[in-house]
Amino acid sequence: MDKCEWPDGPLILRIDSQNSWRQSAFALILNSMLKQLIKYSLFVSVFIPLLITPWTFSGWHFGKTFIFQMLVEVVLLLYLVSRGAPTPPKFPSGRGTGPFAPTLAIKLVGANGRSLLLDWSIIIFTVIIFFTGLTGINFANSFWGNLTRSNGVFLWLHFIVWFFLIITTFKEKRDYIHLFVCAVIGATLASFTAVGQNFLPLSWQSLSGGGVIGNRAIAAGYFLAAAGLAVYLFVEEQSKRRWIYFSAAIWLIFAVLYSGTRGAFLGLIAGVAVGLVSSLFFLSKKLKIAVGAVLATICIVLAS
Repeated sequence: MDKCEWPDGPLILRIDSQNSWRQSAFALILNSMLKQLIKYSLFVSVFIPLLITPWTFSGWHFGKTFIFQMLVEVVLLLYLVSRGAPTPPKFPSGRGTGPFAPTLAIKLVGANGRSLLLDWSIIIFTVIIFFTGLTGINFANSFWGNLTRSNGVFLWLHFIVWFFLIITTFKEKRDYIHLFVCAVIGATLASFTAVGQNFLPLSWQSLSGGGVIGNRAIAAGYFLAAAGLAVYLFVEEQSKRRWIYFSAAIWLIFAVLYSGTRGAFLGLIAGVAVGLVSSLFFLSKKLKIAVGAVLATICIVLAS
């Protein structure tokens, strides 16, 4: 009887190749799921201002901050898991693909190699508020905040982590556009509650106004920022949908004026002025003259 010799080399190579491809497929699926979960969690985060917890000490603030902190911590955990997820093997033929792993490369919407001025400003701000918290009269109150707003260093650290999670997760302009659209929708819904606060349940109404935001000054600043995003979406969008963003911007500006907050009104004037000045670099000569006339009118009104 002839001996049966196993083809060790080719068989082992074939089994290893199959296992490698299975590992590659698993890694791709896992990282894709983590990527989508992180991204949609960040989309959800901009709707947190709509939440209100009337059963807490300050239902307009404490519940929002507590839930926001929990969401940021969960997303950060998912981010760290995605960094340590198994990676697809690399093949000499170049067919292997790397996993989703958000890096710390700082990118701006639609720009390559942008300045890191904003990022360094946030880092410096973080260092400043941390050391001022250490040297404050009451470290516990400075770091943890209080039951009313919980706006201590601990909350600011969550905002900073949230910012870096966004810029390391969103790699394309359309991701930022989707995030801005969600932010405008959330602010518009909140503005309805601020303008029509009397229609809200009694436990939701705040003496200082602002609807579900709970403070008309905070609400005005929130609406003003969202109005700026709506204007940006109006400029970027080329379809008929851009008029929806324009309408949202007009309504949000009305909500700012309805709040009666002077600081927000001055911020609105300053924002319009900066926007008009910036447009001078991109407009035609006739439009530059018109913009200049508008700026001169604004200066005359403010001076008077």
